[in-house]
Amino acid sequence: MISQAIIIKDNKLLMVKQYVQRGDIVWNFPGGGIERNETPEQAYEGRQVPRRFI
Repeated sequence: MISQAIIIKDNKLLMVKQYVQRGDIVWNFPGGGIERNETPEQAYEGRQVPRRFI
């Protein structure tokens, strides 16, 4: 399972630029995997999204 966050600050949307295996560039919301016994909120607040963006 993954957790993603939609973060808007100062009227700007935070997105993550990623390079995929086939060589394309895709844009995603910040996020990542959720550990066992962890809520989605704990995942993105704890490590996926730097505190300065929350």
